[in-house]
Amino acid sequence: EEWLGVLDSLAESTDSQILELAERLATQREQVASVLDVLRMGLRDVLLAAAGASKKLRVFGRRKLPTASRRAALAALGCIDEAEESLVGFVSPRMVAEHLLLGLRRAFRES
Repeated sequence: EEWLGVLDSLAESTDSQILELAERLATQREQVASVLDVLRMGLRDVLLAAAGASKKLRVFGRRKLPTASRRAALAALGCIDEAEESLVGFVSPRMVAEHLLLGLRRAFRES
């Protein structure tokens, strides 16, 4: 759940903060799939909130998550899907993490 908290701060993160986070994520290669799952569940909750659904339906309930439009949350989910696909190939985990986090930040800034 440590990475879930990252979602809330991404929109205000600087490039250097994003690169530091990407480095941290890339060094946790064995845990990347789990991190992506947690981020996906968090974004599901963001989508539910954007749709006005009850907090009872959310995986993380009352935990603070970013406020975003449905469009932004769907774009962020697309970034996670792209990262998963890239990790299956021979792409550097650090490059995947950088692309993922920069894409998530862009999605939240555009909401």
